[in-house]
Amino acid sequence: MAITYVALTTITVGSGGVSSISFTSIPQTYTDLLMLFSVRNNTNEANGWANIRTRFNSDSGNNYTNRLIAGRGAGVDTGSNSGTGLVYHYSCDPNATPNTFSNGSLYIPNYTSSNTKAVTCDSVTENNATEAIRALGANLWSGTSAITSITCDINAGGNINEHSTFTLYGIKNTV
Repeated sequence: MAITYVALTTITVGSGGVSSISFTSIPQTYTDLLMLFSVRNNTNEANGWANIRTRFNSDSGNNYTNRLIAGRGAGVDTGSNSGTGLVYHYSCDPNATPNTFSNGSLYIPNYTSSNTKAVTCDSVTENNATEAIRALGANLWSGTSAITSITCDINAGGNINEHSTFTLYGIKNTV
């Protein structure tokens, strides 16, 4: 079986940054979605990184469940929460090594189904001064609608910095 990745849209943040980015009118003709990101923010968190929050279809209700396993500095973190968006994918901030960006992905299988949506998150930050984080997240959106839009912002507030990029891919399994 061949798997085809089609770049649907790339968003590159311009001068001054933005409070959020959105993919809208997502075609319903693929089996899965993949979002790749390279992000920096302006929040000044103590550890040099902040959570990116992702929401589907403008749903800002308490409809998201998140699980985490991460390597952080010299230790390991685990966690879980429920909230108003997917978290546990990270962005470097001004306390991280200058001019570095976090990198990561969100994989969304069966995004057009009428079931809840499981999402995997994989991200890494860089901070040569203190600690960085390498995180894997297992997440669930309780919504049962097909995903037609995706919005990302910085959970702690602040802006997504200039030169940050987000690319959304449609994935089609073909026989």
